[in-house]
Order: sequence, then structure tokens, then C-alpha cells
Amino acid sequence: MKNLNVLIVTTSHNELGNTGEKTGVWLEELAGPYYQYLDNGASVTIASVKGGVIPLDPKSELEEWQTAFTKRFSKDEDALSAIKNTKSVVQVNPSDYDVLFFPGGHGPMWDLGDNEDVATLINEFDKKDKPIGLVCHGVVALKGVKNENGTAFVKGKRLTSFTNSEEDAVGLSNVVPFLLEDALKAEGAIYTKEQDWSDFVVEDGNLVTGQNPQSSVTAAQKTIEMVVEIDDEKRQNIATEFFEAYKNQDIERAVSFASEEGTFRYIPLGDNGVGKIKGTEGTTWAGIASALIGSFPDLSNDVKNISIDNQGNAIVQVFIGGTQKKEILGIPSKGQYYNVEHLFLLNINKDGIIEEITSYWDNWDWFQQIGYNPS
Repeated sequence: MKNLNVLIVTTSHNELGNTGEKTGVWLEELAGPYYQYLDNGASVTIASVKGGVIPLDPKSELEEWQTAFTKRFSKDEDALSAIKNTKSVVQVNPSDYDVLFFPGGHGPMWDLGDNEDVATLINEFDKKDKPIGLVCHGVVALKGVKNENGTAFVKGKRLTSFTNSEEDAVGLSNVVPFLLEDALKAEGAIYTKEQDWSDFVVEDGNLVTGQNPQSSVTAAQKTIEMVVEIDDEKRQNIATEFFEAYKNQDIERAVSFASEEGTFRYIPLGDNGVGKIKGTEGTTWAGIASALIGSFPDLSNDVKNISIDNQGNAIVQVFIGGTQKKEILGIPSKGQYYNVEHLFLLNINKDGIIEEITSYWDNWDWFQQIGYNPS
């Protein structure tokens, strides 16, 4: 994750309602994600609603709630310094960051929701489709956020958060200003949850939400996956498996590697590309594959070489052969065997999905082999 900048925004609230007890951010929900980002090479900035010192929930510092991440955080001078002098949300520039993350704790229930400054931050990230991760009570940051058309941001979105039953379990249902699960449902969220205290994360577009402290690390990891591009080795493996599926005439498996509506483009080579094959431009790759397999029952795909260009495209040299049994794309069947070299360019996106297939092949060679003389 070279040059990736992450913004973590926490609560500034430290009073647990009228109980006289202190609250704040839950340490694990800050520390776990913090090290997920840091250990993957990202630069991390911690901000808070008001800026200054971030309040840690005292209970989250008790021995019984310690994890490897909290122990590491408590001994990390850089981390401890970062939470003593944070910027406020109004001081940060959203364009400087690639990922936004909100940890929980009970403090957020009093200052992250219905907060115009927080809402502005969320909308700025969302407009550019940047990952927004929230966990446990941190999901309250979405409460009160409006889209440009005035509708609730969470309306129709799949998400999760700290549940009503978990709030009951910690004995704070009558202390918090509202129940988060109910509040999100009231704004139209498609709310889902698992058993109390299970590691459960929901993804919806660029939005990642975690149910409880147990979900904090997974939620952060999911946001990382959204911005980390696959490497050349992965792209090469995808191209190899894609053509292996076609070699076995397994279109269903090939579908798993490519967008079902992915476009197939045909480009003839040089001056020999006369008598252009009809019906290929804009056709889905699945349609072309089905047509080829239907016309050439013994169709074979012999991949000779795969390389990756500097734009992440897979360049695949393939010898395709088979006996034509049916008309295909306007070319009548001659019942003859042919073997033609093709060069394929597979556009593979950062999620490892093949979006477009461009085929460079010499159809004149094919025409000569099968005895077809196009006008």
C-alpha cells in the first residue's frame, strides 16, 4: 500500500451519560485498525471531533480487554503521541486521504451522529468512491448524514452496527441517548447482524461496517482490499485460469473470472484483415465463447505465453484450433479443421475482474484454411 493515506476519526466525548463514569473510544477498535493500516505501509492520521486529546474508555484499558494490538499501542510512543494532539474534523482536508475509518466505543453516541462536520467528511469521501469503514458504535457517524437529494445516506444501504441485544448485554440500553440499531433502521438502512460478539462485517459499495469490537480488524482489512490493486502475478494467474476454463469448455467457471456483461472486441491484423467477421464488436465475451464452442465442438485453446503490460493488462498468445461444424458469425461451415494464432488483451481491474477482452487475430489465415473467400 505505497503512498496510501488513511484518516481515522474518533469521538471527543468522555462522559457516559448521567452515570458519572467515563467513556470515549474503545482502545481495541482504534488499535486493531491502526496497525492493519500501518503494517501494510500506509500513513495514518488520527483526528477527532474537537481535536486535542482523544479520550480512551477506561474499561477498554483493563487487562481483560487487552489484545496484541492494544498492548502494542500502549507501548508505541508514536501512537500515544498521535492521540494526545489530534486535529479536529474541520481541520482535515478529505482530498489528502484515501480511506476513512471510524472506531467505536460509547463516546461516539454523543458526538459523531447528527454532526454536520462529520457528515461533510463522509460525503466528500463517498463522492469519490473512497472506502469508508465504521465499526461498532462508530457506525453512528452515518446517522443524520444526507445525500445531495436530501435523503438519508443510509437509506437502502446494507450495514450493521452494535446491536440492541449487545447494548442490553452491557447494561447501557437506558444510558445511551438512543439505540443505534433502531436509529439506523429508522433512517432506512437495510440492517443485518449476527450473533452477539461475533466477528461480522457488511460491505455495500465503498461502505464497510462492523458489528462490534470483535469486527474492528476485519472491517479495516476490507477497506484495505478495496484500495490495494492486485499484482502482476495475480493477473497472470487469472488469465491462465480463464483460458483453462475455456479449454475445458467450462463457461460457468470462466464467468467467475470476468464481468458477465464484459465486452468482446475483435481487431483484424494488418492488411490481411479483409472480410471482417460480422457481429463481434460489442458482443459479450460469454456470447462469443458460447458461439465458438457451439460451432467447434472440439475447440482447443493452447496458451503459449502470458505477459502483463505496464497498464496491468494481460497479453495472451493463444493457438486456437477446432473443426467447424456450424456456421458462426456469418462464416459458413466447411467441416474443416483450422488452427490460428490469436493475441488476446484482457483488461483486468484492481478487483481481479476481467472487464474487456480484445482479440487480435488474422481472420484471413482462417478463411484460407477453411476455404472461405469473403467478398
